[in-house]
Amino acid sequence: MLSLRNKMQRLIQNSRPAQWFWAFFGISAIIRLIMVVRLVHPWWDASVYQGMARYIASGGLYGTWELFRPPLWPLILSVFSGLGPIALEWIAKIITLILSLGIIYLVYKIGEKIKPWVGVVASVLISISAPFLTFSVVPMTEIPSLFLITLAIYYFIENKYFLTGIITGLACIMRFP
Repeated sequence: MLSLRNKMQRLIQNSRPAQWFWAFFGISAIIRLIMVVRLVHPWWDASVYQGMARYIASGGLYGTWELFRPPLWPLILSVFSGLGPIALEWIAKIITLILSLGIIYLVYKIGEKIKPWVGVVASVLISISAPFLTFSVVPMTEIPSLFLITLAIYYFIENKYFLTGIITGLACIMRFP
């Protein structure tokens, strides 16, 4: 009879990293979807960004504006502000969720360029980290800016320097350093 360790070694040897990644990616997506639908009061900063989006969309008639906040996230949300504050909050959460899954995928792709299985391990580690998991469904600037930074690193590794520069600039106006 094979020991558990031998069974695990055989399982890993007979499978490809992509299979493990996609299985874990699916589990991670389900966990984040559950987190989105749970009842949570909005965070203050998230509400301010949505208020700034309403300010942009209304031409300054409604909402609020704070000069020290970065402008890109409210500008993106302003496209959806005509749907109402509740819909805007849900759309912002869904955008944040999609970008968090994009970060997990990009970390996997970057890691796989280093060595097989590095991408799987790196994507699992970032996905289960408490701050990343928490902010994956909070519609603030952390996840969108991290997505842009990770995308810039990916393009840098791909030797696409112009795109790297553009995306790094977008990351700076998404979340001030």
